[in-house]
Amino acid sequence: MKQRFWEIDTLRGIAIVMMIIYHFLWSLYFFGYVQFETLISPFWKYFQRSIACNFVMLVGVSLVVSHIAARQAAQNKQATRRPKRKQSDSTPKPWWIQVIPYGWFLIVPSALFIAIMASQPIGKLQRVIAIVYLIVLSATWLWEKFGNAGDQQGVYKSRSGFSKSLWRGLWVFGWGMVVSTSVAVGGTGSVDFGVLHLIGFSIIASYPFLNFRWINLGLWLLFNMVGYYLMPARADDIWFVWLGWRPDGYAAVDFFPIFPWFGVVLLGIAIGNFVYSEDGRTFSLPDLSEFFPPNMLQWLGKRSLFIYLIHQPIIFAILSILVSLGLI
Repeated sequence: MKQRFWEIDTLRGIAIVMMIIYHFLWSLYFFGYVQFETLISPFWKYFQRSIACNFVMLVGVSLVVSHIAARQAAQNKQATRRPKRKQSDSTPKPWWIQVIPYGWFLIVPSALFIAIMASQPIGKLQRVIAIVYLIVLSATWLWEKFGNAGDQQGVYKSRSGFSKSLWRGLWVFGWGMVVSTSVAVGGTGSVDFGVLHLIGFSIIASYPFLNFRWINLGLWLLFNMVGYYLMPARADDIWFVWLGWRPDGYAAVDFFPIFPWFGVVLLGIAIGNFVYSEDGRTFSLPDLSEFFPPNMLQWLGKRSLFIYLIHQPIIFAILSILVSLGLI
């Protein structure tokens, strides 16, 4: 089974376009061109929630597709038992694969910055999360490098199973801390447990659930019920906001607690198991991947993390230039 389906990337691309529109509106509010009442109106409230549900649910669907493909590849390899070929150096890798190792040079310093410099009361949870993250990252790297489970071939070369999910989750979670650092340095609020923190956590935590349908549907309902209960509840401190239990006055600029949002990932996993299998789709769908706009949306969907990280600074910079020049 192929690992990419055009409809998944297209749906993710739609969410990317909607996200850019929504964040552009927030940037206009920052510059005083949009009233706050507009942002909290029912239309834009549900517009934002539809973006979030789309993104997070597709995480679960994509995890299932990748898991099925990896399982099938492992079965084929075991059946053929062919000697492993050395990868040809002439085969170019996609640029986003080539730059992956360099991302750690931004992720690790960001985590260290949070662990050392987050001195404000609202930053104490970020500090603990950063310290735990660095400990898990170090332990995972040391185990792979020197433990019996190490593949001896370096990062991102021959991982499979939970090891692959662990590293992928640590990678995405790390970018969440880069966002936390950027927001803190920019003085625009705080991000304790945002969408990238959630996705990174979910990639790791969902591994035992990747083969289930109905169990994940039940867990989705459970997470929603717990999240609904925690929404009006108020905690005495900030330590449990990552679960969805918030103190009075808590207002993070990016907030995706485990309850109920991990349940949305599990819903995506259930959907993925219903509509995809080793033979591909379990339903008939015409191939529109070469037509516009699906081909453009696929291009965006395949680069969703990169676009998520850079789109807001670009929007803010463009608006700043236009305002300074008196063009708006």
